[in-house]
Amino acid sequence: MASPVHLKGEGVRRVNLGTQTADGFYLQRGFRVIHTLVPGLRWRRAANGRTVWHDLVIMRKDL
Repeated sequence: MASPVHLKGEGVRRVNLGTQTADGFYLQRGFRVIHTLVPGLRWRRAANGRTVWHDLVIMRKDL
């Protein structure tokens, strides 16, 4: 992935992306959820046996 500095240098002011399971990763990097396309699209079993649901979301970060 290109760095924010490189993208800004190219005139990019906003980045949008879609994800099913990496929203936590991108939230830690300053993205925010702007739209939920499909709630509860996927699930996984956590180490404690709990079911964890994932939505298909669109995320955005302003540079």
